[in-house]
Amino acid sequence: MALSEATKETIYLCSFLQELDLCNLTDVVVFNDNLGAKKLADNPMYHSSSKHIDLRHHFIRDALHSGQLRIEHISTEDMTADVMTKIMPRPTHIKYLRVISTPLNH
Repeated sequence: MALSEATKETIYLCSFLQELDLCNLTDVVVFNDNLGAKKLADNPMYHSSSKHIDLRHHFIRDALHSGQLRIEHISTEDMTADVMTKIMPRPTHIKYLRVISTPLNH
């Protein structure tokens, strides 16, 4: 469910930035720490245990196959976005804050 929300937000933000002529985004990556969600998005087989999220994973698959984005696995220990959503030990919190406050080198 979270991966489909991230996919929708990614597509929206890319379209918004392109409409404003701020950038032309290519090779957009969504990082995901849930291997099951990634496998479900990549695999076109029907999964009876996941039929309640069938529409959502079809949406993600369509976005993947159309080239709008890529999904890459990242370990939970390296998921810096968790600093915004989870309680964590102070050293980990500080480590993640340093990572997200470092400018990207393009």
